[in-house]
Amino acid sequence: LNVTFTGHTLVVLGDPHGQFAPIEDQHRMEQWEGLWDSRFMCDLCGCLRITLSKFRRQAADGRPLDFRHFQFVGSLYPKHGVPLVEAVAHARGRYPAAGQLFFGTTLCITHKCRVFVNSMVNSALARSDAVFVPAVHECWRKDANQPQDMRVWTGIVLIARCGSKEKHLKNGVRYKLLAITSESDSDDDEPASPNFEMTAVDDEDKPLGTSFVLTIQELGSKMRLSHAITYFSSQARTIHDGLRLAQTSSKLFTLRHLIVGLGRGPIGADIQVE
Repeated sequence: LNVTFTGHTLVVLGDPHGQFAPIEDQHRMEQWEGLWDSRFMCDLCGCLRITLSKFRRQAADGRPLDFRHFQFVGSLYPKHGVPLVEAVAHARGRYPAAGQLFFGTTLCITHKCRVFVNSMVNSALARSDAVFVPAVHECWRKDANQPQDMRVWTGIVLIARCGSKEKHLKNGVRYKLLAITSESDSDDDEPASPNFEMTAVDDEDKPLGTSFVLTIQELGSKMRLSHAITYFSSQARTIHDGLRLAQTSSKLFTLRHLIVGLGRGPIGADIQVE
């Protein structure tokens, strides 16, 4: 079937080799690997294909970052034929893990690991003025990314887990807690229920848009801790100030996990591989 697209210019961007396919197609990688050289993509993009190989990643102040780390990650891509065991050994030797608790961002394969690490780090980092937020489980949601009890304080960054119809929240976006206020509509002696002023932030924690307020029930159901996230949800992120790759000995861990995980950190000195 020869399909020709006219009237529009289509630009397809991405890193097809070494990255994750859509979650539902993870066991059918061969179809995605063959897509980029297919007639369909040729027709879609006018047979124009540009491969970028120059290191252009920069810090916020414009200075170039870790080129040696960039080269190391590039050397692990499938086209180089490095076995997973060897690649993991090189990564561990280059970026060794130190200590049990890690206070940066930990990447996990499973949500069980994510919940465990989040719980341990959240308890260790909680300030004296932290507010306890109990998890609110929505009976209709059956996915693995369930909420958990957490302690929050001014400055903590959380991640939204919500549907598409939320007024202020977008699924997967990071939000910083700006202020905790207490308001009570009753005249009795019951303690006031806290409200939480939030704002969306980018990977450098710079505010995006205007702030808004969530109730404790909304925070407990729609927000997740960000001390640990999954490899899948980290894709396309740039993670600053400490990154640890966990579960590298798991039977579920693949070369793609290693490449995606290492690629999230712009500076090798900030990375640890368990």
